[in-house]
Amino acid sequence: ELPPGRTTVPLELGAGQIQVAVPRDVCVTTDADISLGAIDIGEGEEAGVDLHVDDRRELPPGTRELHLDIDLGVGAVRVGDRLVDWDGTGHWNDDAVRPGTSMAACEA
Repeated sequence: ELPPGRTTVPLELGAGQIQVAVPRDVCVTTDADISLGAIDIGEGEEAGVDLHVDDRRELPPGTRELHLDIDLGVGAVRVGDRLVDWDGTGHWNDDAVRPGTSMAACEA
């Protein structure tokens, strides 16, 4: 259970995939720097070189916010509030994060 206000989680990886599954009742904001790769936080995938995501939205006081501070060299980031079975190649397990979170938690 996250407390009211911002809880920052730093995530740093040289190469690979970062998948973050979050509770549906928590507002998620993201700041990310990716040297080469892709990010999908639910607004469609953005891919390329030197990607920067800067999510600085204003939230109502007392909102439970999970702020992801991501630094990734080469790879992909997926953030979502649902897990799906994945039968594709290239994954070491059979669950994957479906990108996207409930924006209702950010507007409460």
